[in-house]
Amino acid sequence: MHILEKPVSSRRWWSLLVILAGTFMGTLDMFVVNVGIPSIQQSLHSTFAQVELVIAGYTLCYAVLLITGGRLGDLYGRKRLFQWGVLSFTLTSLLCGFAPNATMLIVFRLVQGCSAALMIPQVIALIQVTFSGPQRVIALGCYGATLGLASIAGQIVGGLLIGSNVFDVGWRSIFFINVPVGVLTLLASIPLVREFAQPGARRLDLIGVGILTVGLFLLAYPLIEGHDLGWPLWIFLALFLSVPVLALFVFYEHRLTRQGGSPLVPLALFRQRNFVLGMLTALVFYSANGALFFTLALYLQFGLGFSPLVAGLTYLPIGLGFFFTSLLVPRVVSLIGGKWVLRSGALVMGIGELWIIMAVLQAGMRIPQDQLLLPLLVFGLGGGMIGAPLMNVVLSDIRSQDAGAASGLLTTAVQLSNAIGVAVIGVIFFEVLGSTTPGQIARLSALPYGRAFVVSVSALVVMAIATLLSVSLLRSPKKGQNDPAQEKMSVTALQEATPR
Repeated sequence: MHILEKPVSSRRWWSLLVILAGTFMGTLDMFVVNVGIPSIQQSLHSTFAQVELVIAGYTLCYAVLLITGGRLGDLYGRKRLFQWGVLSFTLTSLLCGFAPNATMLIVFRLVQGCSAALMIPQVIALIQVTFSGPQRVIALGCYGATLGLASIAGQIVGGLLIGSNVFDVGWRSIFFINVPVGVLTLLASIPLVREFAQPGARRLDLIGVGILTVGLFLLAYPLIEGHDLGWPLWIFLALFLSVPVLALFVFYEHRLTRQGGSPLVPLALFRQRNFVLGMLTALVFYSANGALFFTLALYLQFGLGFSPLVAGLTYLPIGLGFFFTSLLVPRVVSLIGGKWVLRSGALVMGIGELWIIMAVLQAGMRIPQDQLLLPLLVFGLGGGMIGAPLMNVVLSDIRSQDAGAASGLLTTAVQLSNAIGVAVIGVIFFEVLGSTTPGQIARLSALPYGRAFVVSVSALVVMAIATLLSVSLLRSPKKGQNDPAQEKMSVTALQEATPR
């Protein structure tokens, strides 16, 4: 056991820092472009629809290809796929920065989203096979903290870079910033990140990839673009068609498994109680997060007239709260157990949302920025108590050889839940607002925006209650350690690992 652990333990925490840098880059780029919309539109003389594709194209490719990217890591090596993803992400970031027109920027962003789908699923898989026991809980806590910080930093970094006009390149700096980070991450991964070669089939299920990609596209594109397109009939038709296509995928994967093939998604994952309940919990939890980010941005910038930078800084307490509890949670989990931490997180989130509602109502819908900071901090504290321990509970029973596929499924659920939250709560927000066109929105006062925001956050309180109920059904690993079978799996994985 000592021989097995020594080469891994000497560099495992440096390895974690390297792969989390990839997670930070990929997540940051989902949010950083939002602040640059006006600058991009003016500089490239693009239409609003083209700028929307710059944002939605990245998210769409990322969400649709995550499962495939995770499975590729299972088959061909997590370190190798992570490095290819970082390299491709860095090059496409450079190309985005030099894009001469909107069309080329859209193309480069699509490829950048594909690169992120190769890179990010490997992170949880590498954590699964590198860490075990309490150390895995800490590592997943760091992963959760990175996600929270990156989502908030996107708003702030974008505002700072564009506002200060670094090197006089305007909005292009939000892409150029990825280049030095990507190069350093790639170089550091060579000596620090260990490769794990899994035994078994080395063929990718291409038919499964094709069916799943079509099904997820039919599901994700309407959710991401439905509101901006005005929810035409064909959007609902696409959503309807996604159901039989995804059902066909399940049928095909089941048949391939019975024939002894290598399926893209091991269906045995869905026989794991914690995995299924955890996926449902993630859908509710991250839907609420995405919806709050979306409606708060509309309220701050359109209703209260905040600048993009000031609006971005308003999100800072959420990120700080998420970061603090993500790092503190592993120690608390060892004392009271993961399920109680998850329950407490859902309760704290609900308290934060109720506090937001009360603060906005007491301020007469025109709330000063400083009065939002404490309730948003409480919301972030609750979110950090759920994000990291949820991943540990969900993945606690997953076999090492399926870590990439499970990671891809979980990350896909997170991305789709953000789109679902924005779509569902967005309908409530604009229904209460009573206006949906840009011209009408610009003429509205703070009062209707505040009313729409309060109603939307009230719906999020209901989602916090649903999160509380769903986490209560999860089975928590033993305090301070993983299931013995899981520990045995981790040792076996290290024995079978082949450094490259």
